[in-house]
Amino acid sequence: CALKKPVLRVTLKTSDGQLAGQGSQPVVFEAQKKTAPVVCRIPVTRFQPWSPESPALYMAELVLCDGDQPVHGWVERFGICKFEARGDRFFFNNQPFFVRGYGDDFVYPLTLVSPASREEHLKHLKAARQAGFVYVRLHTHCEVPEFFEAADEAGVLVQPELPYYGDYPTEAFAFDPIRDLTELITHYRRHVSLATYCMGNEGLLGRP
Repeated sequence: CALKKPVLRVTLKTSDGQLAGQGSQPVVFEAQKKTAPVVCRIPVTRFQPWSPESPALYMAELVLCDGDQPVHGWVERFGICKFEARGDRFFFNNQPFFVRGYGDDFVYPLTLVSPASREEHLKHLKAARQAGFVYVRLHTHCEVPEFFEAADEAGVLVQPELPYYGDYPTEAFAFDPIRDLTELITHYRRHVSLATYCMGNEGLLGRP
């Protein structure tokens, strides 16, 4: 590694710019490798959980430094919540939660495909929230990142679904739901609105 003293410095801020935490962690590169796993634990001093009623979001400003010299940086937006099942009931942030959801069938008559516009999706998701919905099931598809960004802001939980009907493969690629689900979650887990997932529409996939 060309860096002599690599260190990751992280600053957390609320959506209105208030400081919510700071920390740093040295980066240790293994010999002949250009990547390294880094875990930086930072207490959140201004903690507000994300929920449909109050979709609080934070900004994490991450800067890779060589000692005190900034080298590269980026910003990640995130939220914090706890969504779980206890027996036959759902709980959200430790409170009983009624999942009132609707289905989204990827119907875009004006654009044919999902528009890469956070503002356009936010308009629709806010309308859903005004109608009392807190959850959306994406019928046999996963939306574009702008959809999830809008859902983070609107306070809508999202269930993406793999494009399978039972165990029938699509024409584009071979049937491999574990591969596809792993890719989906890896790509979208940064979004607090990602709540659940479905392996496909109707049909039985069998075990495992």
